[in-house]
Amino acid sequence: MVEFYDFSIFGFATASAFPQIFFPNLPPAQALVFSYLALGAGYPARVLGAFIFRHFGDRAGRKIAFLTDILIVGGSTCLTGLLPGYAKLGIAAPVLLVLLRIVQGIGVGGEFGGATSLLAEFCAKPQSRALWTPLAN
Repeated sequence: MVEFYDFSIFGFATASAFPQIFFPNLPPAQALVFSYLALGAGYPARVLGAFIFRHFGDRAGRKIAFLTDILIVGGSTCLTGLLPGYAKLGIAAPVLLVLLRIVQGIGVGGEFGGATSLLAEFCAKPQSRALWTPLAN
């Protein structure tokens, strides 16, 4: 839940702070569009993260994959908050912003599938691990 909050709170910063911090030399409307493009970069990355971490979870184990997802999302969110703006880094600041958003999207995409698989596998009785539902005996 916290990782989805981290992923969503980015939208509030996109509208309020990112145009001035990362795109100060652009007209306000264009800066807002580029901020929303940075926001949108995380959504296709979620699909990529689901593929990567599904494979990683099958090979290394769901717990390890899930913990890795949490670290990736938390680390990329923290680095986004600490990222200097355009005034200090120049064009590298918006590029790093987009890259961190993509990394965050990969982590969130892997986390949802990993969390549901982990829950389904470890909450069911050993005899019915494959098809666990709340209505099962």
